[in-house]
Amino acid sequence: MRIFTYHSVQEDGRAPMVVSADSFRRQLEHVARHFDVITFTELLRLARNDRRVSWRRSLAIVTFDDGYRDNLTVAAPVLESFGLSACFFVATGYIGGARRFAWDEDAGRDLPLMSWADVRELRRKGFEIGSHTVTHRRVSELNDAELEAELSESRRALEIELGEGVRVFAYPFGRLRDYSRVQREIVGKYYEAASTAIRGLNRPGRLSLLELRRTCVSGEWSQEEFCAEADGRFDFVDRWRLRASWLGLAGSGKKRCESQVHRPGGLR
Repeated sequence: MRIFTYHSVQEDGRAPMVVSADSFRRQLEHVARHFDVITFTELLRLARNDRRVSWRRSLAIVTFDDGYRDNLTVAAPVLESFGLSACFFVATGYIGGARRFAWDEDAGRDLPLMSWADVRELRRKGFEIGSHTVTHRRVSELNDAELEAELSESRRALEIELGEGVRVFAYPFGRLRDYSRVQREIVGKYYEAASTAIRGLNRPGRLSLLELRRTCVSGEWSQEEFCAEADGRFDFVDRWRLRASWLGLAGSGKKRCESQVHRPGGLR
């Protein structure tokens, strides 16, 4: 199973975190042709019941991080045109206000974020909603009490607004150095599944539900580069880099891994 991660989708956008609507449509066309796209609810059911059973076809989940308003106005209609599901991880402290993320301000981008009415509209359309903390701070920068507050308060806000339980979470930034094993277990007290920014596949029978790997899609990729990622041409490189990273962590006691693997032809 491969989990694809997007942030912003704009009609004319093109930046590492901004994918153009045309590119998004062509990418989803490839995903729909080669994968069975499922929800996290379906994944949790598979994890409970089918740990010893091979999946008949490659699975995929489409995700969005942060809570940009174009997720509703631009991305959702494209998803609906293909009949595909997606999960939107939102940082609740930014929803319904005028705050902007620091990286967008630094890049000179004014990307509006969703209102709570927008989040509810996505859910009404059948999409899943997950937590991305309240403030989008790195988990590794939080003490245990601060982490529990971020996890519980974001979940409570979502459940109040949506009127239902929230079961899934995405680590802000999400690289190996951005959270610890102890913090991962704290996340497990509040959520049933958690997504990282660690590249690679998630395999049946070996699922780490609190440390799911994802492929972060860059708006600078060509369609050929996206297809290479989606079809697994760099999976061996991902496995090698991840193993080397873990060995480095064990040897030094410090978290120095980068989740982004530099690719030939500009892939990263």
